[in-house]
Amino acid sequence: LREIARGKARAAALRALLRVNGAKSEKVYRRARRNKVGVVRDAGAAALARLGDEEELEGFLLALKDPDEAVRLSAARSLGWVATPEAARALVPAAADASVDVRAAVMTSLGATEALEAAPILRRGVADQSLLVRSKALEALGRHPFPGVAAALEEEKERPGNAYLQLLAMRGLALLGKELELSVVQRSLSQKDVDARLAAVGV
Repeated sequence: LREIARGKARAAALRALLRVNGAKSEKVYRRARRNKVGVVRDAGAAALARLGDEEELEGFLLALKDPDEAVRLSAARSLGWVATPEAARALVPAAADASVDVRAAVMTSLGATEALEAAPILRRGVADQSLLVRSKALEALGRHPFPGVAAALEEEKERPGNAYLQLLAMRGLALLGKELELSVVQRSLSQKDVDARLAAVGV
């Protein structure tokens, strides 16, 4: 467990380094590709793919079609860190994956891109049968001021039945700069559902 925690910390450090240093730390990413811990190797590969390494990107694209769900899940998450137009296009068909976890990861990763292709897929994700996928799609939508996004979030905000999803829609609208009626938020702060309370705090 300690080794797993260290690996996740190193992977997070590599992603932070990519944001700050970009291509200046390419040697660090290439060393990470030889690490014995999978999440560290994936983080290094994602950094290199984001910098334009076609071989690393192709590896993720192939993994996204692997019969093993765990492999597809890892690829879907990593492509969110790649966040290039090519990565976004590859994620689009994976939004229909049979695995709930993979579909949820696709929504999160599409939310990390600025590709126009992401918006209609995220809007469809809001209607997914899985609550997890719907919540990840709503969270991602709120980060993108694409045409039609505000209207989609307004629709979800008014949809009865799930206070948590309503709050996620409200948080997205708040991020887009929309004014909100906060009575729902105030009531949610006293709910038993921890997720709903956290979402209310986020709004």
